[in-house]
Amino acid sequence: MASRKNLKKTIKFICEGMLTDCLVLSLIEDTNKEELQRIISEIYVLRNDMVTRISHTEPGAVKLYYKKLIEEFVTKKDQLCEELVKA
Repeated sequence: MASRKNLKKTIKFICEGMLTDCLVLSLIEDTNKEELQRIISEIYVLRNDMVTRISHTEPGAVKLYYKKLIEEFVTKKDQLCEELVKA
């Protein structure tokens, strides 16, 4: 497994890309601004939650913990991206 530092950087990088997409979409006249604000809030919550969980790893089955964490992040990221496309 990669280091926790690299995992945090990757999660932050992906979230920043999603936030950039939100910013670009907010410049378009016919977008739902309230929906974009909600998505932006969820992206921040996702990023902060994942980074916090990486920092406080549960002892025991560490590999399984990170595998589950990454799968959860990817699922939530995909869901937010789908919502962003619909906005």
